[in-house]
Amino acid sequence: LSATITGLQGNPGLTFEGTVKGIKIDVGLLLDGKNPIIGIEALGVSISGNLFGGQIEGTLIGGIINVDATGNEIPTLDTETVVADRVFFIGVEAGYAFAGLSGFTIRFAMSELGPLGVLVTAQIPGGILLEPFSGLTINNFTGGVDFFTSLPDITTPGELTGPAFQLPANVSVDGWLDMVRGQVLTQYRLVQANPSQSGFAAAFQAPMVITGSAKLYSIYTSELTFNGQVTIKISTDGKILVIGQLNFAADNLSLSARLYANLSKIAAGEATILFLAKVPDQIDLITIEGSLRFGFQTLLGDDVAIAIVQDRAANPTQELAGPGAGTEIGASAINGAGYIDVTFEDLNAANPDVVLNQASILDLAPELILAPGSVVLDDTLAPVHLGGTTYRFWVIGTATGPISYEYVNQGWSYLNEQTGEELFSSVVDADSSDTGTATVVTGPWIDIRFIPEIDGELTSANIQAIAAGGVPFVLRNQDDIEIALKSTGPDNAKRVIVGKDVIRYFLADTSLPLGKYTVTFTPGAWSRDGLANIATPAQSFDIVSPTASVVGPFAKTATGYTADVTALNGTDKQLIISFRAPSGNALDYASIFDTDAEFTLTLNGSNITVGAPEAVRQGFIDDASSDENGKVIYTAVTVPADLASQNVTLEEYLASEGITQFRYSLPSDLVYAPGVYELRFGADAFRDADGNQSIATPTNEPITLVVEGATATLLNPGEGTSIDVNRLGARSYIDIQFPTLP
Repeated sequence: LSATITGLQGNPGLTFEGTVKGIKIDVGLLLDGKNPIIGIEALGVSISGNLFGGQIEGTLIGGIINVDATGNEIPTLDTETVVADRVFFIGVEAGYAFAGLSGFTIRFAMSELGPLGVLVTAQIPGGILLEPFSGLTINNFTGGVDFFTSLPDITTPGELTGPAFQLPANVSVDGWLDMVRGQVLTQYRLVQANPSQSGFAAAFQAPMVITGSAKLYSIYTSELTFNGQVTIKISTDGKILVIGQLNFAADNLSLSARLYANLSKIAAGEATILFLAKVPDQIDLITIEGSLRFGFQTLLGDDVAIAIVQDRAANPTQELAGPGAGTEIGASAINGAGYIDVTFEDLNAANPDVVLNQASILDLAPELILAPGSVVLDDTLAPVHLGGTTYRFWVIGTATGPISYEYVNQGWSYLNEQTGEELFSSVVDADSSDTGTATVVTGPWIDIRFIPEIDGELTSANIQAIAAGGVPFVLRNQDDIEIALKSTGPDNAKRVIVGKDVIRYFLADTSLPLGKYTVTFTPGAWSRDGLANIATPAQSFDIVSPTASVVGPFAKTATGYTADVTALNGTDKQLIISFRAPSGNALDYASIFDTDAEFTLTLNGSNITVGAPEAVRQGFIDDASSDENGKVIYTAVTVPADLASQNVTLEEYLASEGITQFRYSLPSDLVYAPGVYELRFGADAFRDADGNQSIATPTNEPITLVVEGATATLLNPGEGTSIDVNRLGARSYIDIQFPTLP
């Protein structure tokens, strides 16, 4: 069924319009006395006009989301997937103003399961005078809360232009509808995970975003002449956004600044602060960006992991332990991780009093030296005891066959339980082999930490029972597709206990693509002393790779980069490239300074020679008397003499200074012509300090550097030639050739 709304009888001052399309009714449900509507393709109704001496405007949106058995939304055109449930939701936005002087607007959304969010704005006649001498007045108040959502995790200032970081009034209806649909799915999953919990109660246990905003202006200059708007958004999972906007000429010209702080990992000693300012907002004239990441380090510059006091509930809970919630991990790091299993000599059979000293193996000191190759030991992870004298060692890298290793001299020990004597490996049995081979098993995994209830204690028996039980979580990628866990092989190939409260789960996929991955926890999946676990909010992490971008002399656009041909030919022939490692990692400068090219630059298929990279530091010309005052310049970075005398290398100095920009010289005789230059990075062109490799630019999606300028050619008279003035005057024309349109 479909319907069109054209008006409301008896209210000539009001205009109604809208449609309801694709209403699907199940007759069987109707006969059973249940909600018979099983689908609504689109619902949109608007109202506007004069009522009770004021102006009223309103919008109604809504729909039905079909959900499959795994809690995912079924696309509209999917008629094959079995519908496990349906959730109806609506969103209402309505406003009323009195002669343009005052009024209010309310926007709220809810589903059949409970509330999703509400936003209220109010305008008071004349505002509230804060200070009489300056006439400072506050008005246009906005306040609201959005349940089942959070401010996104971002790492670059440019991402602050996204829809989640806009002023409340600037969110489009389409953007609002997309956000509401996402909230409905999160709400549904939480309610399904804990059926005894109402949708209203779930709203206050999941992350939410609280918004507040107001305008400031002087009554002596009028709000239309100048005003400032301040907005604060607080996400209850530890993120804050502050927006300041100055508006001129009836809000037609504005400049804004955004400050974003992600403190969700502050307990682990990490935080991210981003800043973005645009002058003006209407055009890309001046953009100022800034970022700050901080944590804790030792005097030697090593990162310090801060012990976190876990929050506990009345029932057992769980959390994502690795990769950490809200963190980034390099694609090479997670996909190139693996392990080998090694069995040490058992002397207990020959001498019942002598046992292997587990503590001497379970530390971070090495017991093995791997043969040179593509596989190395991960010295940040301690081995795991699988049983008997067999231990699992964590490695990084892949191998097509068994790898060789040597035992470290006195790398572990045995204990004589009768005498208490400790015997190290090199003196126990001189006839034992000092080498071995092992098969590398490669593939990603995730770690889950299990947390007991208040005043409870997670025992060894508890964690072993959890490992032997069902899987307490579901892992999904950014397309909401479930990622399967490994289900073949022995139990320790599927999951293994790696700490007193952590279990490592191995994934079936051997390589996870880049993107965001979300872990949703299942209630009742495990218990401690008969007390079942409860669901906790979903947690996510991002798989990323090192990236690079052009920072000069081309300017960033939505589709690539651009620059004026005259400006390019009037400056040094060079490209400035900025390299970025995944959050928290440093660059592997050796991979940039090596002889292999990081990228190619072509025009119409012909390569342009690119020089070797040179580390540079960005600065500005500060000379008010110069015509170039404020111009961006790049200065080569070298090791200061006092540090060079201490044998500090250039790579070490760049890492300590956080240098990420490099200059690539182009031929000095290069003359830019209007056209599209193509830049392509090769696979593994550079790496970060953890060995994560950059990915290649897709062949059919090059990075485009558009050189803009006149492309017409003077034919007659020809360029650089001369013509008699009388002849030119007599014919009164010139010939111009324009390029063929693509």
